[in-house]
Amino acid sequence: MRLLWTAAGTLFLALGVAGVILPLLPGTVFLLLASICYLRGSERLHRWLTTHPVLSRHLRVITGEEPMPVRSKVTAIGAMWLAVTISLVTAEAFWMLSVLFVLLAVYGTWFILARR
Repeated sequence: MRLLWTAAGTLFLALGVAGVILPLLPGTVFLLLASICYLRGSERLHRWLTTHPVLSRHLRVITGEEPMPVRSKVTAIGAMWLAVTISLVTAEAFWMLSVLFVLLAVYGTWFILARR
């Protein structure tokens, strides 16, 4: 079973590293999943991931140990509102769905700004 957790952690680590490099892939989520898998599968790899000079910073931000950088907040909020705007302009959705999109974007904006 530990081997399965370690293999899953390695897969999520690869996706997380790709996400740190590529702009459209959410790297932090995959790094968090890799950390969880390594915690169950390999103490040595979990320790390596949580002390890595580059990758561990993403984990500390998502767990609240470090504040989210302002640049990341601006990027996340801008991308969210851009996606909502494109959806509202291009999709012929019910007005209720449009209201839901806007409300979710408002909540997402509040959530991101409320993070330290």
